Amino acid sequence: MEVRRSSRRRKTIAGRIEGDRVIVMVPARLSAQAEERAVASMVEKLRKQQRRKHARQTMDGAELFAYVHQLDKRYCGGKAKPAAVEWSRDVTSRWGSCSYRTRTIRLHPVLVTMPRYVLDYVIVHELCHLTVPGGHTEAFWQAVATYPKTERARGYLEAASRYELH
Repeated sequence: MEVRRSSRRRKTIAGRIEGDRVIVMVPARLSAQAEERAVASMVEKLRKQQRRKHARQTMDGAELFAYVHQLDKRYCGGKAKPAAVEWSRDVTSRWGSCSYRTRTIRLHPVLVTMPRYVLDYVIVHELCHLTVPGGHTEAFWQAVATYPKTERARGYLEAASRYELH
């Protein structure tokens, strides 16, 4: 997320997505509160555009399950072995959830609109819950860190949470 203040920009706010970054341009004279509201509004507008654009590209259940198993093999050595993976709107305050008992991973559908490395990170995070017992322990975070874009994805999700994109 990048916010650019422009002295040439007088009244309008503009935004665009460049690769995996959201760039929002605001007038230089905008107050901090107005900027925060404007940025949140613009980011939501851009996310809606992304959702519409990518709606047809959403992985269905079988594709998602196969994709998660690929990530399991690559980052968890095939040890997680989830029984089910699903998109779930019930995951309202989190990006994903995992049930150790049923070995089910649930993912928030908005992840489809985010860069693939973010989706991969959330999947790897949930897979690690199936392989490392005890919650968010040091061993758990070491397992998650086997995914090379962990820090980048966490930063993206932190910014997305700040602007309430889910």
